Amino acid sequence: MKNTTHQQLTTNKRAFKPIKLMRFNDDAKTKFLDLYRDLPNITKVAVQMGINRRTITKHLKDDELFKMAFQEVVEAINDDLEEYMVERAKSKGGFMDRIAYLKAHRTKFQDRIKHEHTQNRASIDNLYDKIPKAQVIDTTLDNSM
Repeated sequence: MKNTTHQQLTTNKRAFKPIKLMRFNDDAKTKFLDLYRDLPNITKVAVQMGINRRTITKHLKDDELFKMAFQEVVEAINDDLEEYMVERAKSKGGFMDRIAYLKAHRTKFQDRIKHEHTQNRASIDNLYDKIPKAQVIDTTLDNSM
């Protein structure tokens, strides 16, 4: 296999840049939350910090305190967006983007339609019994004549 240099890799359309590895400890988690508050995009913040996005999602899954702190930041972002929407509602302009966002992130703005499927085997059998059955007619020829 041919050795590839860093310069050869960076001449490609999608340049490869080695990143400095860092431990995702409590200080890094605090830094992530601060950056995420200003730029709510996990991938972009991970790139800024020089870590892999999967590291963050793994810690969100495994570290309950980090997950709770992250949810608090998300709620604060939603509060800011809600405040912005109220201010924008006082002026003319589009609003569907903000409505869609709030429906996705705030239960009080979600549609109140509840879809429920409650069909059981007994009701299917009852319907089956009500379907008219075909009658069998003997169509064999009598050749004895």
